[in-house]
Order: sequence, then structure tokens, then C-alpha cells
Amino acid sequence: MANTPLYIPSLEERKKFTDYRQGVWGNSFSWYRERAWTEIKYLVIHHTVTNPTNNPKSDVDYIAEIHRKNGWLGVGYHLIIDATGVVWYVGDLSTQRANVANMNDKVVGIALIGDFTKTNPTDEQIISAHDLCKWFIEDFKAVPDFSKGWEILKGHSELQSTACPGTNWKGVSDSIYERIKNRIPYTPQPQPEPVIDWQKRYSELSDKYNNDLGVWNGKENGYISTQLALETQMADNKVECQGKIAELELKLANAESQNPQIPKLSDFPDNEILAEAFRIIINKFKFKKEY
Repeated sequence: MANTPLYIPSLEERKKFTDYRQGVWGNSFSWYRERAWTEIKYLVIHHTVTNPTNNPKSDVDYIAEIHRKNGWLGVGYHLIIDATGVVWYVGDLSTQRANVANMNDKVVGIALIGDFTKTNPTDEQIISAHDLCKWFIEDFKAVPDFSKGWEILKGHSELQSTACPGTNWKGVSDSIYERIKNRIPYTPQPQPEPVIDWQKRYSELSDKYNNDLGVWNGKENGYISTQLALETQMADNKVECQGKIAELELKLANAESQNPQIPKLSDFPDNEILAEAFRIIINKFKFKKEY
């Protein structure tokens, strides 16, 4: 009996994955037959042509009931995505189910609940279908052909003559295929809060601090060196100035000793001072009278 558990982180984080292989009607583990991983070539998208209700589990069970009435022994799909975006794992991946005639050994059948000839998938279905297919393509290494990338994602109608999975699957400007491939829901989604790697942020800040500290220490050492150079230069200039002052004082002393001292006014007798003053006054008076 096949038993392939699936763990898809992007769906688990959004609480959008349910392993329903044990709970759903029918044989989920060995019907129709087990197959080798190398047989699988495609991920195939279907629509169920049923109307979703407010009870996703009931919607999945209703599909199982349709397949029971077909005379099958288990659900024909491997995975069903309800209108809320929950992925229900209903048929073991290593088993061949019943969803693409004459090619069931080569496909993983993924059915989205709804009728896409009348309406579009829900935003949550688009997002979950993308996360599911992206995980198969990038992380499920057991199937070699999945490494070919998004070219392995097919609509049912690309492998068989049918209207499934709706008129807008491919070849139109707003195709379901492009929305699933590029994770573009019909309603613009709010931007998620950025995830901060605090360890990386701490390392960046620590490196910046150490770098700035090194630059500052370098500048501080430069300032100290400049200060010491200036102090040395000032000391040298002081010695030079003191030498010049001493030299000038010596020259002044020599000049005073080599030249006669000019007499001061106090060195003359009072009578001579008065006589000289009187003479100057008389001369000024004569000069005014003549002119």
C-alpha cells in the first residue's frame, strides 16, 4: 500500500492543507494502481463543475460521492482545492487515479471546486494552487520531470478534448494559468509585513559600530598627533622669540651707551627756562606785528 505524506511549508503556514486520505470515501492508498515516480510527467488542473457551499468538507465529500456513483473505488483526483483555498489530499501521490483519460499514469490531478465556464476561481484558490504547484516544481525531487519548471503545469483541456478547467484557462489576456503561475489573485492583496532577520540586523549594526569606532579612534589619534606637533612648534617658537627679545635688549643697551643722553627739561635752571620762553614770546609778537 502506497503512503506518501506531504509537507508543504507555504500551505502549512497559511493553514491551507489537510491530509484527508484516511477520512474521505474510497481507497486513497492503492486504487487504481501504484506507479513509479518516473512515470509522472504533468501537474494537471481541473474544475469540478460543482458549486461551492459554506461547508468545504461537504463539498469534498460530494465530489467523492459523484466518483463513487461512477463505479470507481476511490476519488479520481489526488488533490482538491476548496473555495477557501484549503488543499485536501485525497489520493496518494504514488497512485494512478482517474482524471485524464489514457494518461492517468502520467499526471497528478489537482481539482479546484467550481465551474470556471461561469465564474473565476477564488483568490484563495489561485494562491493555494500556486503554492502547491511551486512546491512540486521546486522541492519535490522524487519526480524527475518536475524539474522542467512551469511547463509541466497543464490544464485538462491541453491533454484531452474537454472544456475543463474552463474557458479562461490559457490563451486569453487574463488566463487562470498565468494567475496560478505568477500567484496573481483577482483581488489585489495587502503587502505582507516585512520579515526582519534580527540576527543579521544585529550583525550589521555591530559591524557599523566597530567600523565607526575604528574611524573615530583613527581621527582621535590624528588629533592627538596634531596637538603634539603644534605644542612642539609653539615651544620652539617661544624659545626663538625669547632669543630675539634678548638680542633686541642687548642692542638697545649698546645704543644707549654709545650715544649721549638727550638733556631733559628738568636738567636746565629755572631762570634759563623763563628767559628762553620770554624770548620765544617776543619773537612771535614781532612776527605778528610785521605782518
